[in-house]
Amino acid sequence: MDEGYITHNPMTSLKLPRTPRKVVSTFSQEQIQKILSAIDKKSSHGFRNYTMILLLLDTGIRLSELIGLKMDDIDFLQSFILVKGKGNKERVVPFGSQVRRTLRRYIMHFRPEPDSPRTSEVFLTEDGFPLKPRAVQSMLLRLSKKAKMSGVRLNPHRFRHTFARQYLVAGGDIFSLQKILGHSSLEVVRMYVNLITSDILEQHRKFSPVDNSILPGNRKRT
Repeated sequence: MDEGYITHNPMTSLKLPRTPRKVVSTFSQEQIQKILSAIDKKSSHGFRNYTMILLLLDTGIRLSELIGLKMDDIDFLQSFILVKGKGNKERVVPFGSQVRRTLRRYIMHFRPEPDSPRTSEVFLTEDGFPLKPRAVQSMLLRLSKKAKMSGVRLNPHRFRHTFARQYLVAGGDIFSLQKILGHSSLEVVRMYVNLITSDILEQHRKFSPVDNSILPGNRKRT
């Protein structure tokens, strides 16, 4: 029909199949501790890696957004970064006090001298060049082996999923999460709500108002 050979589209009556939803994997608290403990924070590249992972965990930014972060994109006073996401859209992404301290320390004491005055990326190689995506992926692969993360894939997007889950579990709402992650609709964000269902069930088992109250014939759980 687009080429002009027919005048009617025979596919208009067909319904599109539902695309299968991908399983969203996140890191547990124990796994996060193992990852962070495996990093040598005394070396310049080790502290850089530590800072990057904390930033991923606390902001949920993508790999491209992480390595594209510029010095002028950081606002230490108000604790946020200006992120250029998909479609070159800018958004404000907050970070916490611990990340602020770590990021400031990295820049002041561990960030290498840039190879050029025009190099303004925050995270650099030891030679002062901007990091490439493959370099970060290779670093995560080595870190995964060092932390003995068998059967768990260590990639930037998993940190993004982990941030979203922890944000909601801690009481964050899906509307602010949508803004932070840079999604144009709530459809993608809703999968994170489904992800924390097991957490909600476990919390209710512990803190059920009726189970934890003293009713006739009902002992309070210990």
